[in-house]
Formats: sequence, C-alpha cells, structure tokens
Amino acid sequence: SLVGIMANLDEKVSAVSLAESPTESIDQTVATDVYQPLSPAYIARRKILYEQVVAEFPTSYGKSVSKSDRGNMEEPPSTLIYGEIDFESFGVAFEKVRRLYGVPGAGTTPANGLGILQKPGGKFYDLGSGTGKPCVAAAFLHPFDLVAGVELLPGLHQASEALTKEFESKGRSLLASEAVACAASASSSNAWGKEGAVLPETAMAFTLGDATDLVGGLDWSDGDLVFANSTCFDDALMNSVAVAAQSLRKGAIFITFTRRLPSANFGLLEYKIYKMSWGGATVFIHQKLTDPGEDVEIGPSLAYPDKAFFGID
Repeated sequence: SLVGIMANLDEKVSAVSLAESPTESIDQTVATDVYQPLSPAYIARRKILYEQVVAEFPTSYGKSVSKSDRGNMEEPPSTLIYGEIDFESFGVAFEKVRRLYGVPGAGTTPANGLGILQKPGGKFYDLGSGTGKPCVAAAFLHPFDLVAGVELLPGLHQASEALTKEFESKGRSLLASEAVACAASASSSNAWGKEGAVLPETAMAFTLGDATDLVGGLDWSDGDLVFANSTCFDDALMNSVAVAAQSLRKGAIFITFTRRLPSANFGLLEYKIYKMSWGGATVFIHQKLTDPGEDVEIGPSLAYPDKAFFGID
C-alpha cells in the first residue's frame, strides 16, 4: 500500500537530506504513470551543476550585502536577517511535492490537470529572494516556465540580477549538456526519461519590492510552487503573506521555513527538520484548500484529517 511506500520514502528522504554524498535510490513506485521520479544521485548531480553557477556568490557574500543594506536603514527590522537554503534539502522538499502532493487528484491538486512538478512547466516564486539562489536551485531541479523572486533590499536585488547573468551565461549551457547526456543514456536517472530529455527554457526574473504587494510589486498569484525563507518573519509579516496567498489557486503548494502559514485556507501537508546554511530548520509544506473568492477567515493552517485525503490506503 502507499502507507508503506510513504513511510519508506520518509525514512530514505530523511537520510538523504542530511547526507554528504547521497547515493541510495529512492523507491520508484509512486505515480510512475505520470513521472519518473528523481533519485538522490540525480539531486547530487544537479547540485554539482548548481554550485558551478553560484560559486561567486557564497553565503558570506549574501550576509555581507544584507548587513550593508540593513545598515543603511534607520531601524532595520529583524525580518530581514539573511539565511540560505541547502540545495539537497531543497531538492528533497521538491521530491516530496513531486512524488506525493503534486500528483493529480492528491489532496486538492486538480484531478483533471497536469499536477504540480509532474511535467515540464509551471511557475516558481521566492518571497524574499536574497541573492537569488533558491530560484537558480529551482531551475536546476525542475524545468519551470518561470522562476521569479522578489526582494526588499536593493543590494541583494542587484546581486540576484548578477546571478541571473551567471545563470544565463553558464547555467543554461550546463543544463543543455546535461539534457544531451540524459537523452543519450538509457540508464540515466533523468527526470523526464530518455525520450523527454529536452533543453529547459526556464525564464528567470527578479523584482525589487515588497513581497506582500501583488499590485505594485511581483504578482505571484499564478504560482504553482511558492517559497518563503520565513525563519525570521514576525507575526505581522506572516499574516501579510498569508493574506496575499489567498490569491493563489486551489491546489497550489506553499513551502515555508520555521513558521507555518497562519491561514485556514491552507492545509499543512507535513513538517520536518532539514539542514540549512544556519543549521536545522523546520520545513513546512502547505497546500491551498480554496480557490480565490472562497477563502475563509485567516487563522492557523489546518492539518489534513487523515491520509485518505491523499488517496492513501
């Protein structure tokens, strides 16, 4: 049954997320009619490519730019403290969405649609995008149509634009070479299989502004997967993010760090501690329960009542 598969996946994924060099293959039996899942080896290989692109933008650089930006503010809020993702942990979160929560008919993922992370395409948004690394990581983990971020601090925004140029000059050629290699190898762990190893044409864009202002800033209401490194967000900012997130369609996935969305319009799929640049952080994976206009009063996000909600026996 899928209960056993889920338990097995959780056990293996937990080991992979903290491993130095993951090599163990993840069980391949979930949703194979829709998608040939990633393996830890695939995530590790993509990490190598990712690190070639972000090499000139170490965590220390992002912290320095953030500190300088905040030093120019009279009263810098604590919500702007800088931190970065761990690529492998980020990849594991994507794997959870791909394998379990984004499958058509799972939870509130539309049964008659393409699902989330099941096929090439879709849109990824990062709220508080810093130097842009989560968007670059997302582009290496899935061939989105668009990866986009919004950042309040101008120095970090400029850094993300510089990283975009690095992705354009180096990342695309790395992805092209990877696609050719995957297409040529019948035994490859390529995400789309031998016949589908096409060159991703992901667009990357960053906006300077307030992540909660969907009118004057970046409109992320059409996101399939939205991410916020919310470890240092205070209650007021979390509430503002939750209000803005009401514009997302039913079934959209929202990932936060350390703090869950304070919204009854989202179901809490799972939470688990993963490694990040500053240490361990709890990763919350939520799913939108309602369509825009059907939203209920903002309140604590709901846990799904049981595994049957996802068609799990």
